[in-house]
Amino acid sequence: MLKITITTPVYPYPKRGVYTGIERHIENISKYLALNNCKVRVVTTFWNGGNSYDIKDGVEIFRVKDATLYLGKIASIAELNYLSFSLSSILKTLELDSDVLLLNNQSPFSFLSNTKLKIGLAHHVDYIKNIKDIFVIPFANLYSKTTKLDYIIAPSYFTKKQIIETFKISSEKIEVIHEGVDTNKFNPNNKPIFRDKFKSQYVILFVGALGKTKNVDKLIKVFNYVQKRIDASLVIVGDGPEKDNLIRIVKEMGLTNKVFFEGFVNDEDLPYYYSSCDIFVSCSMIEGFGLVFLEAMASGKPVVAFNIASIPEVVSEGGIIIKKFDLKDMAENIIELLINKEVYEKYSKKAREIALNHDWNNVARKYLSFFKNSLEIMQK
Repeated sequence: MLKITITTPVYPYPKRGVYTGIERHIENISKYLALNNCKVRVVTTFWNGGNSYDIKDGVEIFRVKDATLYLGKIASIAELNYLSFSLSSILKTLELDSDVLLLNNQSPFSFLSNTKLKIGLAHHVDYIKNIKDIFVIPFANLYSKTTKLDYIIAPSYFTKKQIIETFKISSEKIEVIHEGVDTNKFNPNNKPIFRDKFKSQYVILFVGALGKTKNVDKLIKVFNYVQKRIDASLVIVGDGPEKDNLIRIVKEMGLTNKVFFEGFVNDEDLPYYYSSCDIFVSCSMIEGFGLVFLEAMASGKPVVAFNIASIPEVVSEGGIIIKKFDLKDMAENIIELLINKEVYEKYSKKAREIALNHDWNNVARKYLSFFKNSLEIMQK
C-alpha cells in the first residue's frame, strides 16, 4: 500500500474556504487515491475550522497552527501564513511514515523531510497586478524557488510552460496531469431545480471567484448585448472582492431583473446550478486549468470562452473558443449557440464525452502511476 501525505493550506472540511476550485481538486485527489488502495493523510491549517484530527472519505486529516492564528490578515504579508504553515506541516510529516509527499504549497523547509519522493502541485503562476501583490507574489516565488522537489505536477501544458519560463525548471521535471471531475455528481440527468427561478427562455451561467482576473464585468457587458436580442438571464455563482462593484454595474445597466447573484453555494446545490443553465460562459484571463469548465461539460453544457491560458486545452471541442478578445464576437456566438438546436446538441454531446475522459477515477490512476514510476526511477 502506497503511503501518501498531502500538505495543503485549506482543506474543505468541515467547510470550504476561498479557493474553491483548488480545494475541490485537492479533496478529490485525496479521496480517489484513498479509493485506489492508498493510505492518504492531509496536513492542513485551521483556516476554515475543524479539529486537530479528523477522518473523512478514508483520508486522515491533521491540522497544524500557523501565523494566521496569531497575526490574522497581517500574516499574509510576505506570505508569513504560508511560510509558517510550511514549517509546521513539514514537522508534522516527519512524524508520518510516507512514500510520497505531495506539496500544495511553497515549502522552503521541504529539505527537512525524509519522504522518499517529494512532488509539488502547481496550479498557475501569479503575476503582480496591483500594489498588494508586491507584498505577496515576490515572496511566494522566492519560497517556490527554494522548495526542494523531485518533480512538479502541473494541471495543463499552459501551466507547465509558465513554470519553465518563470522558475527555469527542466521540462523533464514537470509532469502534466489534467484535473478531474466527478461525472456522477455532475451529469446531464440532474434535475434543473433552479431553472424556474430565473424566468427566461435561456439561462447563461458563470461559476467562480469574483476577482478581477475573472473579468465578470466584461461578461456582464457581453450579456447586455445578448439579452437585447434574445430572452436570457445571467446567473453568477460565487463570491469575492469584486461582488459589490459588479452589483453596481448591473444596476447602472438596468439589468437587475436579468442578472442573478447567487453568492457562494454549497457542494450539494452546485450540480443543480449547472443543470439549470443552457451554457457556461467565462471571460476569464487567467486559468491554470479551470475546473468549472469540466463541471459544466460533465453536465452536458457547452462552454463559450476566450482562447486564453489553458482554456482551449481544457474545453477543446466541448464548446466555442473565441479566438480574439472581442466581446461582441462572443455575444454573437452565444446567441447562435443558443438558438441553433443542432449546433447546440453537437457541442453538448462532445462536452460530456470530453468530461468522461477526465473522470476522477482515471485521473487518480494517472497520479498513482506517476508516483510508482517515479519511485522506481529513484530506487535504481
